[in-house]
Amino acid sequence: MNSSEHIERYRALMAARTATDPKEAVGGLWEQIGEWQFELMRSQGLQPWHFLLDIGCGSFRGGRHFIRYLEPMHYVGIDISRDIIVSGLAMLAQEGVNPSRFEYFITSTTSLPELAGRKFDYALAQSVLTHSPTHTCEELFASVSALLAPNAKFVFTYFDGPHAEFLEAACYRHPLSFFEKLSAGNGLAFADLRYKPSHPRGQSVAIATKP
Repeated sequence: MNSSEHIERYRALMAARTATDPKEAVGGLWEQIGEWQFELMRSQGLQPWHFLLDIGCGSFRGGRHFIRYLEPMHYVGIDISRDIIVSGLAMLAQEGVNPSRFEYFITSTTSLPELAGRKFDYALAQSVLTHSPTHTCEELFASVSALLAPNAKFVFTYFDGPHAEFLEAACYRHPLSFFEKLSAGNGLAFADLRYKPSHPRGQSVAIATKP
């Protein structure tokens, strides 16, 4: 299965989940993981004037915190699922979040053509690579690397293990060494983060920095 097929299958899965509950569709723990993402990025130096790319923003579980914190139009969310984005926008409206404060895109490919020419100080992929097979991770890393400004940081979560494997519930495990090689191959400096508190779903956290 190539990346296009993987994206189509996952998009269909998200549509079904969103129809039931848009908060549970992104994995639940709505408040806990949303706040965890926000504090994680602040711990890595995120300031209101920085530009943040939220990859797999879903229904804005973390985005709702970033949008309020960052300066207007400094938050950009992107996701493959129109259904989850639409549901997220409705929830943001209910919370009184001004749509002029942020941008969002719906993509159908890991090449992220919607963001061509843009540069970001930070990129976040929270629980994205945990749902991505090896080739999709490789393609996404290359795309994100091209979008990072000098000294920018790409923070991501993953399920660690001795080798790449498919888990239940559309999840994948990848060894730390895989991401070390991906980072080096894209000119990024890799570091495994021992961030506390730990991820609520037991995911590992790492950071790849653009020189």
